[in-house]
Amino acid sequence: MPLLSPERFGTLFRSLDSAARTAFIARLWAAREWETTIDGTDVIATSGDATQRIRVVDPGWFGMPSLEEADVLVTARDREPVREAAAAADVTYLPPEAVRDRLLYGLDREAAATLFAETFDHSLEAAPDTTFPFSKRILGAGTATLGAVRERVGGSRQLSLLLVVALLVGVAVAGPALSPAGESDVTVPSETYTAGEAGALGGSTETATSATAATAVDDAARPDGLGERSITDRSALLDGHVDAVLWTSRTLKVRASGPPNATLMNGREMWRYTSRIASPRQYRFDGRFVFPPSRFPPANDSTVDIVDVSIYADGRSKYRKQVDPTETSYREYAIDTTGDASGFAREVRSYFEAFLRGDRSVVDCVGTLESGECFAYRIVVTGAPSTFPDADSYRAVAVVQDDGIITSLEVSYTLPDRDGDGSREPVYFTVEYDAIGETTVSTPDWLSEARNETGG
Repeated sequence: MPLLSPERFGTLFRSLDSAARTAFIARLWAAREWETTIDGTDVIATSGDATQRIRVVDPGWFGMPSLEEADVLVTARDREPVREAAAAADVTYLPPEAVRDRLLYGLDREAAATLFAETFDHSLEAAPDTTFPFSKRILGAGTATLGAVRERVGGSRQLSLLLVVALLVGVAVAGPALSPAGESDVTVPSETYTAGEAGALGGSTETATSATAATAVDDAARPDGLGERSITDRSALLDGHVDAVLWTSRTLKVRASGPPNATLMNGREMWRYTSRIASPRQYRFDGRFVFPPSRFPPANDSTVDIVDVSIYADGRSKYRKQVDPTETSYREYAIDTTGDASGFAREVRSYFEAFLRGDRSVVDCVGTLESGECFAYRIVVTGAPSTFPDADSYRAVAVVQDDGIITSLEVSYTLPDRDGDGSREPVYFTVEYDAIGETTVSTPDWLSEARNETGG
């Protein structure tokens, strides 16, 4: 039987409280013949003349742990900014996957299995896949939504994006695009755009109040943070989504349109991107950004400026092609120093954090197993978030699978008139996941030219 995957190990490692996580690290080092003592969240490990202070932390998605006096930093989640800070401070950085490696390959298998089972109450071996085929997970019908899923998904085992929720005005957002802030090298010309994790609104855990009775099935497998009637812990819900998608192949599509001053528009009138992620180090990104005119020297009579950005990561390097009104340029980056595709998951988390914050949230079930258990939930958020003081007619609809993946988000609202026509300005924002666990990546036709231009 195969061993527990790095993803599953990471989930279990994060599920421990701080004291239990520190104790596990102390026992792991002790099993490797170090003498250990615990000092708060630090493990002091001694072997002969060597001493290590091992700091064990969960930095969350936006925190930065103290590295003072630390020799080794063990983290409950892998974050590029924390990795870079540790490297700059000459501190050894151990995310969950590296901890798993030390457990599996630093001890004999029997000792590793015993330590793991005693800590996590779980076998070190991966459980067999007992997931029902998707065709058996949909119970009966009666609704156009579930009928559409049955027709379009067939035997697929993932809910994916094909669960159609027709709750917004039927507007297809096909406008230009923005590259994710977590993708640190996607250099897009915008004075208002800040790369990195800016834009996330923090870790609120306030409970929203339901406006109507819930229809969701009482399901023990309900995703963390999702109550029977409403969102009960938004941070837990969003962290669960990131944990579920982070190491899974997937296709991500994001679309936005609205006035340039709207949330996440960052000076653009429209933007869109599609990311096809086969693994953290192999992916493609294709985005389009539409700006108001005059950002570039006039090249034609167009009333907008369009910038297209494409990225291809081949496992070692990332190649970027950018086409703007004045030129086509290529650049090459090393994945090891500029970050991998995990930035997409963190950036999408910030989108969900921004939009799933309305005055009221209602949860209902939109997919059930033959046993009656719910495997897909719809969240409807109404009432503009306090961070959108001028928004009106606010509505956000998300679909969440029982494994925690938020497969879709559709948002619409209006802002005050900007162009003098007397009408409020519509804003649309959508996130879609598709081909979860089934995405592959092909080589772009521009790659050879990019390698020639960059010497790669």
